[in-house]
Amino acid sequence: MSTLQGGQIADPVHKYVYFTSIERIILDRRVAQRLRWVAQNGLNHMVYPEVRTSRFSHSFGTMHLASRFLAASIANADADSQVNIAKRITELIERVIEKDRGRSGRTPQGSGPLLGTRK
Repeated sequence: MSTLQGGQIADPVHKYVYFTSIERIILDRRVAQRLRWVAQNGLNHMVYPEVRTSRFSHSFGTMHLASRFLAASIANADADSQVNIAKRITELIERVIEKDRGRSGRTPQGSGPLLGTRK
């Protein structure tokens, strides 16, 4: 049985984005991979042809910044707070995994690819 490892992906904004084995599990899910084909900017590419950001790359960058924020928060917390943060993160990950098992394959309502085109 192979073990999942973290990795890195080249990113035009952040140069290289590193991810953990837990983040790899999330990124490898079918629902996350589907985001590669959903435009982040709706129909903006009709006016600005080079605007080709996908929801996947946007979500990946958001995950990267959230991870950096969390790492900085833990590094600057006292020992008791670090333990509490670790417990809370574990609980949240378990809840997300359980919710994901219940949803597998369903798209959230109201988040279509052209949701932000009409303003």
